[in-house]
Amino acid sequence: MEEGKVDLLAGRRQLSEGKAEYAQAEDNLFLKWADRLLNAGKGLKEGREQIAEGEKQVAEGQGKVDAGEERLHAGELKLSQGRERLRLARKVSVACAIGGGIFASLAIVFGFRWRRSLARAITHSRT
Repeated sequence: MEEGKVDLLAGRRQLSEGKAEYAQAEDNLFLKWADRLLNAGKGLKEGREQIAEGEKQVAEGQGKVDAGEERLHAGELKLSQGRERLRLARKVSVACAIGGGIFASLAIVFGFRWRRSLARAITHSRT
């Protein structure tokens, strides 16, 4: 992600420099005249095409960086949700352990009571 941002900034800088050079060439009447005379105007035309291609590449790069940032944000959101689910699962685990302990304690207490009442019932039935 960071590498993409660095490449995008470098591309923007190169495009800006290219536009500045092209603007200077457009303003220079001697260069315009020499280009028309020697290259039939192809030099400035190629410059315009290169600038247009550079703008297209910068726009594509910006789109990729934006998409990467969006994916990063979505990943951070999923991570946050996962951590919240993990916290909830830990709380449920503790609650289940406490509930199990209470159930086991009650089972032991009721087991002794039931055993005593069973012993009384057996002794009363023999008499």
